[in-house]
Amino acid sequence: MNVAIKRLRKDLSELRKKFNLSKPDFPLILVSMNFSNESITGFTYARAMYGEMTFGLKPLHHMEKGNAAMTIKHNTGISGILGFNYENTIESYLFHNQFAENPIPPKFFPSTIDVINSRDSTRTNLELLGGTLIQPYIRRLSE
Repeated sequence: MNVAIKRLRKDLSELRKKFNLSKPDFPLILVSMNFSNESITGFTYARAMYGEMTFGLKPLHHMEKGNAAMTIKHNTGISGILGFNYENTIESYLFHNQFAENPIPPKFFPSTIDVINSRDSTRTNLELLGGTLIQPYIRRLSE
């Protein structure tokens, strides 16, 4: 499994544990930055949230038992993940959790791009995730 997916799932789990059994009555967002040396695509976020994908004779789709972190019974207190682009905040992406008890309204953060994805997304929607990039954060020597 991809290192970024493992990290996102671990972060989602830790965020959930912070609230223990109580669920907040307000939207809760995991803010994620890319500290790796490579760009991360929207597929990474979709796989971390809704499970593994497969393609073959059938169109591209999420697998039935694909190790999803967000389901109708799991992580409903988390409203989404913000993929924050440090170098270009206009290209930061908010990945909405379709199962959130407190969803974030679209365009709530005007300077982010809303990504409405679900386990039932069409092939076209999933293919568009490939063009969604969270650029690596490169620390400069002067910082």
